[in-house]
Amino acid sequence: MPNAEQVRNYTSFVIGGVPPISLNDAMPVIVDEDLTSCPVVYAAAGTSNHNFAIAPSASSNSPGARVADLKID
Repeated sequence: MPNAEQVRNYTSFVIGGVPPISLNDAMPVIVDEDLTSCPVVYAAAGTSNHNFAIAPSASSNSPGARVADLKID
């Protein structure tokens, strides 16, 4: 798990503000499969104080994106 400085250096966004789209091509987008049953989710929009509505299918259709089970047992 990256620390705050590593997140900022790699993404140029602060923790809590990393959007699920428009990222560096080397960084894959992983969509939690539980979110795919929701019509809309709210994602970070570049700061820890801003978000936007997006259909999970839209972010999972981004180049290089994949859906995965992200639950921690």
